[in-house]
Amino acid sequence: AYPKAAAVPGLPEKIVEVANNVGIPDPGWLANLINMESKFDPTAQNLKGSDCWGLIQFCRNSGAKSVGVIWKAGEKPPDAFLNSGAVAQMKYVEDYMMKGKGKFKKIEDVYARVFFPEAMNHGNDFNIYNWYVAHEGQAAADKFAAQNLGIMYKGDYVRLANDGAKLPTVLPGTT
Repeated sequence: AYPKAAAVPGLPEKIVEVANNVGIPDPGWLANLINMESKFDPTAQNLKGSDCWGLIQFCRNSGAKSVGVIWKAGEKPPDAFLNSGAVAQMKYVEDYMMKGKGKFKKIEDVYARVFFPEAMNHGNDFNIYNWYVAHEGQAAADKFAAQNLGIMYKGDYVRLANDGAKLPTVLPGTT
């Protein structure tokens, strides 16, 4: 389904392994997420100014820091992370996703763990923009919206990611 992933020796198998280890019911969900965030490019950078890099767009002050990857604002992440290749970077993906183990019941949970973890326990009508206004202030909310294609709700991200997904987004027999 994803030629860029298939072209990297060992990456499809690593995606399956990581999904199984962290309790994602369908490894395709993890592949869909990585496709959405980086198109399987371990050196991908968010060009909207959010200082996020890699397969799942690890942000410098949150996701990256939580898995022990540190770099200064305006600089690139360390070579050991950024240039180690997709298969090696999956170790960081696994470490990050492990914090959601037991909570991945739907693809929305997988997406939320990476895009906005606060939204994991909420429905698709969770307003991320309003969360930023209430917790970080108007300027942070506006910056978030500008850096994220105008996404305001959890459901906006889910729809965008699912629109680009090439693998199933629900488990067989569910809706």
